[in-house]
Amino acid sequence: MVVLHLTHTSLFWDYRIIKELNAISKYNGYQIYAYGAHWNNSYSPNGKLDKNRINEVNINLISSKLKGIAPNIIYYLFTFVEINARFVFMGFKLKPKIIHCHDTTILLAGYLLSKMFNSYLIYDAHELNFMRSSARFVNKTNKFIESFTWSRINLLISVSQGILDFYKFYHGNKDTLLVSNCNEFNINSNDITSCVDLREVYNIPNDIPLFIFIGAFIDGRGITNILESFRSTKLVSHVVFIGYGELEDLIRDYGSCNRIHCYGSLTPEDLISTASSGDYGLCLLEPISYSDYLSLPNKFYDYLNSNLKIISSSLPEIQAATLNYNLGYVISGDVQSIVDVVLRIEEDFKNSRDKINHNLEQFSWNYHSEILLNKYIQIVSLLELKKV
Repeated sequence: MVVLHLTHTSLFWDYRIIKELNAISKYNGYQIYAYGAHWNNSYSPNGKLDKNRINEVNINLISSKLKGIAPNIIYYLFTFVEINARFVFMGFKLKPKIIHCHDTTILLAGYLLSKMFNSYLIYDAHELNFMRSSARFVNKTNKFIESFTWSRINLLISVSQGILDFYKFYHGNKDTLLVSNCNEFNINSNDITSCVDLREVYNIPNDIPLFIFIGAFIDGRGITNILESFRSTKLVSHVVFIGYGELEDLIRDYGSCNRIHCYGSLTPEDLISTASSGDYGLCLLEPISYSDYLSLPNKFYDYLNSNLKIISSSLPEIQAATLNYNLGYVISGDVQSIVDVVLRIEEDFKNSRDKINHNLEQFSWNYHSEILLNKYIQIVSLLELKKV
């Protein structure tokens, strides 16, 4: 039996897909193929596929040469047509029985192949795809593709229960599976071999709280409000930004305040070990799209795996997890609310730092990878029964 994963991203760096492929490779009841696309980007590898069990192909997209030359809509259409046509041609030779589509761009290819070979079709929506982009054309196209293919989809996977529920409300009921965006490493993992102490790097005393921001340096992540808050002379706490993005220069400009630091990006393993030297993680996502509004982002899990308490925004999924498991504080995310909660923490802070002190197995990748693997085993059993 052949399992085929399709993605418009590169299998070299898409960490969620790499984790999922490695998780399902633990079962020997099928052959695994994965098709992705190179975009000539400069991302560093985020993980390694088990190439003894996974047959990986990354195609070079001819249409990528149009980027920056042709209008965005033309570039998008040419890319969409090329990647779906090539994946259908490549997948036809495999005759896959399980097709796992990551996001909407390649869902049409999965749909066509599933029709040809009566395959079990999985749609893995990493976000609420028709409500995530500022480009209305992209949202409308994604909505059309999802509506067109919905009747053929057997299983819907996503990263938060809110997104799963909204998909079912909007498109119709489906079998669903929650597979969260957890980091496969945690601070207690045997794979953690090194640790950078940020307090030593930036000469931060042990009796001063250290806050960590993990993620892309882009709008919608609360970065400007965090910077303005920590520049306040009312505070003594430090904040370290770990990541990369278009707002990096802005963060470094605020570095003239000696309590604001920009560390740069890290591998998933080094991220957890380095962040663990902090005390609180800042997860102040803004509702710039409905997808963001319903998300439970990977940085949330990174903080937990680093054994940090969390300062979260009041978006429903983030707020529910923070309050239900007593993981930290929920605030509005404006400058004053950040200053207020940091002052409160500073008043209570002691050398014995306030860490997560209970088991959070349901927020670990081990937990979610087992859920995914068990679902695959069930699907294989179902397909085998249909042969009888």
